[in-house]
Amino acid sequence: MNARPGAGTELLSMTSLILGILSFGLALASFLPILWARQGGSFGMVVGLGMLALSIMLGGLILGIPGFILGIIALVRFRKRINHNNILRTAIVGIILSSLGIATLLILFVIPALLDPSGPLRGP
Repeated sequence: MNARPGAGTELLSMTSLILGILSFGLALASFLPILWARQGGSFGMVVGLGMLALSIMLGGLILGIPGFILGIIALVRFRKRINHNNILRTAIVGIILSSLGIATLLILFVIPALLDPSGPLRGP
């Protein structure tokens, strides 16, 4: 078999990039049901849109964590071998997008808790 020396690292970095794009895209897409629910409507519609937003957020989080881990693994493997710079760039962009997706989703979970008047940070 004639396998390329960096094929495994290239696959890891490309997978990290794809998962990072999906994670960040889902993080941005989770704003849409939230904004739509703020326009008003029946209680059932608002609850349904909230559940849709939560599902999208969790999907982004579930895709972002492996994307970040695979990007780190690709970087570690890249440093052990001399390879193309495209693998390095792809891994770094995958890590950045996965991190942005995770950070955006964590912010979406934390900010409403901080802004809630009866939230956990308010006194009795």
